[in-house]
Amino acid sequence: MTALQYITIQNVTGSLRALHAVDALLLFGLSVHLARRSWPWLLGTNRAGKVNASGSGDMKG
Repeated sequence: MTALQYITIQNVTGSLRALHAVDALLLFGLSVHLARRSWPWLLGTNRAGKVNASGSGDMKG
């Protein structure tokens, strides 16, 4: 997706250049989604907010 950013801003002319902004929005949404999903794993908690006994929370869906 990052490569698409470079392609749309440098090589595309006309109205297709608007894809640059669309791709940027998709990248932002993906990064927010992944950041929110990773917090419980980073903090070592499960979905109920309890700390895992092993301290190594496994990343399940």
